[in-house]
Amino acid sequence: MSEILAEEYFIYTNKKGQTFYLHERKTKQTLIGRSYHIYYFNHELRQDEENNSLKEVPKGYIVAETERTGYPFLKSDFAKK
Repeated sequence: MSEILAEEYFIYTNKKGQTFYLHERKTKQTLIGRSYHIYYFNHELRQDEENNSLKEVPKGYIVAETERTGYPFLKSDFAKK
């Protein structure tokens, strides 16, 4: 089993100094048969069949964090016109 190097993946440190890694999970809606991506942050790096650590923020998104807890999330970066 190969070792996961944290330097190769997107790391976010929040206002409380906690470190998070960006992950992606591909899922499929069974009723309509479409697949889509769920992006989430976790304290640990995960690399397995269902969870993939990402090296960069997906295009069209920016990282924001909740005001109360400081937990990061992805927010759409599309400009409102």
